[in-house]
Amino acid sequence: MFYKTSIKFLIFMFYAFCIQISYAQEIRVIDNKGTLKTAINNRVTSSSTSPILPLEGDVWFDNADASNIITKIYDGTSWILVNTKVNKLQDADGDTKVEVEKNTDEDIIRFQTLGTERMLINSTGNVAIGNPNPNAKAILDLTNTQKFALLLPSELIPVDIITPTDGMLMYSSQNENAYLRAGSAWKPITFNNVTNELIFEGTAANSNFYYVSMLINNDWKVIKYDKTDVNVEVEATVLNNPGQTAQPTTLAQCESLTYN
Repeated sequence: MFYKTSIKFLIFMFYAFCIQISYAQEIRVIDNKGTLKTAINNRVTSSSTSPILPLEGDVWFDNADASNIITKIYDGTSWILVNTKVNKLQDADGDTKVEVEKNTDEDIIRFQTLGTERMLINSTGNVAIGNPNPNAKAILDLTNTQKFALLLPSELIPVDIITPTDGMLMYSSQNENAYLRAGSAWKPITFNNVTNELIFEGTAANSNFYYVSMLINNDWKVIKYDKTDVNVEVEATVLNNPGQTAQPTTLAQCESLTYN
């Protein structure tokens, strides 16, 4: 009777021990020399959902996204990101993110919002917005099929831009024109709509000149012509006459301007 009781007790202890090592991290094992030692029993799980009842040191391969298997380790409180197949910064629902190395060794940085890739920087530094393959000769390629415009109207006129630099591009809704900054001046690059043209003949010291005042795309300009040679001309604009904000409409105003 005692023998059977002992057997039952040993069987019970064996199952209890097995149940313990299924969930405990540290277990006691006997090596091949009969020495009792402590071993760590961390679990490694590969699944799309987090493991139940994790223990500190457990490893989880999160394969919810097959193209982006994420390695996490449990720190006793939460799952901590170890590394990823794709280096990624993303929002909670994963539809807005920045990805590095989406495909093996592609050396591309991708930017996605609301589930759509919007921009990328390739391995040679070319930037593409609205398309996946930037032209190799363009540092910025805006080719797209989304019918988006590059320039949007602003309430600016060119003179409002402080310390402009050659190469700048802007659109003025007031003048209804696009401008390119070149040669230290703003050059209209679409069309010129000339209105309200006024012609004055100079008097006294300026009797040898004609003055033509006009609006070009709602921006005033006065051209000073030499009567003896109409190919000789200088001009005045708001750029070199900031105090004259409105179009000069009298001879006196035109004669008082600074020309270059």
